[in-house]
Amino acid sequence: MTTFSETQEHRLAIANSFLNAIASHGRQFFLHKASGRIAELSLHNERVLILDEYTQKVVDTHSDGSWPDFCHGGGLRDFVRAIRDFVLSGDQIRHQYFKTVPPGEREFNYWGYDNASLDLVREAGQQLGIVTAGSA
Repeated sequence: MTTFSETQEHRLAIANSFLNAIASHGRQFFLHKASGRIAELSLHNERVLILDEYTQKVVDTHSDGSWPDFCHGGGLRDFVRAIRDFVLSGDQIRHQYFKTVPPGEREFNYWGYDNASLDLVREAGQQLGIVTAGSA
Protein backbone atom coordinates (compact mmCIF):
# COMPACT_ATOMS: atom_id res chain seq x y z
CA MET A 1 0.00 0.00 0.00
CA THR A 2 1.29 3.45 -0.93
CA THR A 3 1.33 5.99 1.87
CA PHE A 4 0.40 9.63 1.34
CA SER A 5 4.00 10.77 1.84
CA GLU A 6 5.26 8.24 -0.72
CA THR A 7 2.76 9.65 -3.17
CA GLN A 8 4.05 13.14 -2.43
CA GLU A 9 7.62 11.95 -2.94
CA HIS A 10 6.62 10.48 -6.30
CA ARG A 11 4.93 13.73 -7.32
CA LEU A 12 8.00 15.65 -6.14
CA ALA A 13 10.14 13.63 -8.55
CA ILE A 14 7.65 14.37 -11.33
CA ALA A 15 7.71 18.08 -10.49
CA ASN A 16 11.51 18.18 -10.60
CA SER A 17 11.46 16.42 -13.96
CA PHE A 18 9.05 19.07 -15.17
CA LEU A 19 11.37 21.86 -13.98
CA ASN A 20 14.11 20.17 -16.00
CA ALA A 21 11.87 20.16 -19.07
CA ILE A 22 11.10 23.86 -18.62
CA ALA A 23 14.81 24.59 -18.21
CA SER A 24 15.53 22.74 -21.46
CA HIS A 25 13.28 24.77 -23.76
CA GLY A 26 12.54 28.33 -24.80
CA ARG A 27 13.87 30.94 -22.41
CA GLN A 28 15.07 28.14 -20.14
CA PHE A 29 13.45 29.34 -16.95
CA PHE A 30 14.81 27.66 -13.81
CA LEU A 31 18.24 27.18 -15.43
CA HIS A 32 21.29 29.17 -14.35
CA LYS A 33 23.10 29.08 -17.67
CA ALA A 34 26.55 30.02 -16.37
CA SER A 35 26.68 27.14 -13.89
CA GLY A 36 24.22 24.71 -15.47
CA ARG A 37 22.27 24.51 -12.19
CA ILE A 38 18.54 23.88 -12.37
CA ALA A 39 16.14 24.85 -9.60
CA GLU A 40 15.16 21.89 -7.45
CA LEU A 41 12.18 21.20 -5.23
CA SER A 42 12.35 19.33 -1.95
CA LEU A 43 9.80 18.23 0.63
CA HIS A 44 10.32 18.80 4.35
CA ASN A 45 7.61 18.22 6.95
CA GLU A 46 4.74 18.67 4.47
CA ARG A 47 6.33 21.84 3.09
CA VAL A 48 7.64 22.20 -0.43
CA LEU A 49 10.86 24.16 -0.74
CA ILE A 50 12.69 25.26 -3.87
CA LEU A 51 16.43 25.67 -4.17
CA ASP A 52 16.80 28.69 -6.42
CA GLU A 53 19.14 28.02 -9.31
CA TYR A 54 20.71 31.48 -9.20
CA THR A 55 20.82 32.48 -5.53
CA GLN A 56 21.36 28.87 -4.35
CA LYS A 57 19.10 29.72 -1.42
CA VAL A 58 16.20 27.62 -0.21
CA VAL A 59 12.83 29.32 -0.56
CA ASP A 60 9.70 28.22 1.32
CA THR A 61 6.95 28.02 -1.31
CA HIS A 62 4.29 28.41 1.39
CA SER A 63 5.25 32.01 2.14
CA ASP A 64 2.47 34.44 1.21
CA GLY A 65 4.73 37.45 0.88
CA SER A 66 7.60 38.12 -1.44
CA TRP A 67 10.32 35.55 -1.87
CA PRO A 68 13.50 37.63 -1.59
CA ASP A 69 15.80 34.70 -2.39
CA PHE A 70 13.81 33.68 -5.48
CA CYS A 71 15.39 35.20 -8.59
CA HIS A 72 12.20 35.20 -10.69
CA GLY A 73 9.17 37.46 -10.62
CA GLY A 74 5.65 37.00 -9.39
CA GLY A 75 4.43 35.06 -12.41
CA LEU A 76 6.91 32.25 -11.93
CA ARG A 77 6.41 32.44 -8.16
CA ASP A 78 2.72 31.73 -8.75
CA PHE A 79 3.65 28.93 -11.13
CA VAL A 80 5.89 27.37 -8.48
CA ARG A 81 2.94 27.54 -6.08
CA ALA A 82 0.90 25.57 -8.61
CA ILE A 83 3.68 22.99 -8.77
CA ARG A 84 3.72 22.92 -4.96
CA ASP A 85 -0.01 22.16 -4.95
CA PHE A 86 0.59 19.30 -7.36
CA VAL A 87 3.26 17.85 -5.08
CA LEU A 88 1.11 18.11 -1.98
CA SER A 89 -2.30 17.14 -3.31
CA GLY A 90 -1.98 15.95 -6.89
CA ASP A 91 -3.81 18.98 -8.34
CA GLN A 92 -2.69 19.12 -11.96
CA ILE A 93 -1.75 22.36 -13.68
CA ARG A 94 -4.26 23.32 -16.35
CA HIS A 95 -2.94 22.91 -19.89
CA GLN A 96 -4.26 26.40 -20.74
CA TYR A 97 -1.41 27.78 -18.64
CA PHE A 98 0.75 26.95 -21.66
CA LYS A 99 -1.41 28.68 -24.25
CA THR A 100 0.32 29.34 -27.55
CA VAL A 101 -0.44 32.36 -29.70
CA PRO A 102 -1.37 32.17 -33.39
CA PRO A 103 1.21 33.80 -35.68
CA GLY A 104 0.50 37.47 -36.26
CA GLU A 105 -1.55 37.91 -33.09
CA ARG A 106 -0.74 40.90 -30.93
CA GLU A 107 -1.35 38.83 -27.86
CA PHE A 108 1.64 37.22 -26.14
CA ASN A 109 1.93 34.00 -24.24
CA TYR A 110 2.52 34.12 -20.53
CA TRP A 111 5.94 32.55 -20.84
CA GLY A 112 7.48 34.58 -23.64
CA TYR A 113 8.45 31.23 -25.19
CA ASP A 114 8.10 30.58 -28.89
CA ASN A 115 5.09 28.37 -29.66
CA ALA A 116 7.15 25.28 -30.52
CA SER A 117 9.04 25.44 -27.21
CA LEU A 118 5.86 26.07 -25.25
CA ASP A 119 4.22 23.07 -26.93
CA LEU A 120 7.21 20.93 -25.90
CA VAL A 121 6.95 22.11 -22.29
CA ARG A 122 3.20 21.45 -22.16
CA GLU A 123 3.60 18.02 -23.76
CA ALA A 124 6.38 17.11 -21.33
CA GLY A 125 4.13 18.11 -18.43
CA GLN A 126 1.28 16.06 -19.84
CA GLN A 127 3.50 13.00 -20.29
CA LEU A 128 4.68 13.37 -16.71
CA GLY A 129 1.09 13.78 -15.48
CA ILE A 130 1.57 17.22 -13.92
CA VAL A 131 -0.36 19.07 -16.67
CA THR A 132 -3.96 18.31 -17.66
CA ALA A 133 -4.69 16.78 -21.07
CA GLY A 134 -5.61 18.99 -24.00
CA SER A 135 -3.94 21.37 -26.39
CA ALA A 136 -3.52 25.04 -25.73
